[in-house]
Amino acid sequence: RTARLGFVGVGGQGTEILKMCLTMEGVEVNAVSDIDPEALARARKLVVDSGRGEPAGYSKEDDYLNLVGRDDLDGVVIATPWVWHTPMAVATMRAGKYCAPEVWGGSSIDEMWQLVRASEESGMPCMMLENHCYDRDSMAVLNMVRQGLFGELIHCQCGYQHDLRDVKFHPGAEFGEK
Repeated sequence: RTARLGFVGVGGQGTEILKMCLTMEGVEVNAVSDIDPEALARARKLVVDSGRGEPAGYSKEDDYLNLVGRDDLDGVVIATPWVWHTPMAVATMRAGKYCAPEVWGGSSIDEMWQLVRASEESGMPCMMLENHCYDRDSMAVLNMVRQGLFGELIHCQCGYQHDLRDVKFHPGAEFGEK
């Protein structure tokens, strides 16, 4: 079966996820949304250059609502600034689409409950795509925990720690430009 996707946010991370999806057979990209006209044009060109038809483009801040309402999408990938993930993920699930935010979906307990409620009410899942959750080291530790190699865990603490200054403060750095 073909997976029919829409992308909301095609800057650095969104473009990388889009490129990965375009290497896969059975993936259509029918719609793309970004408020940056250059990012939107670049993403649409990537889809066309992959041999697929040109996706619809949405460029206004609230156009994600038009994107998630489309009948030709099964799922939506969200790679916008983090503050937008909760409202976009909730709208996606309520529109009956699978939802895949690039990183966490909420920044507060209330936002996390909004995601839970939207998923429960719509029956649609929301899967965080954060790659560090699924890398070899993280999966190895999870496997060891499940096998009881550490005994009973009483407390665990972790963090998301890597230097993003180059990506966040040097335009083009996410595409290898300096």
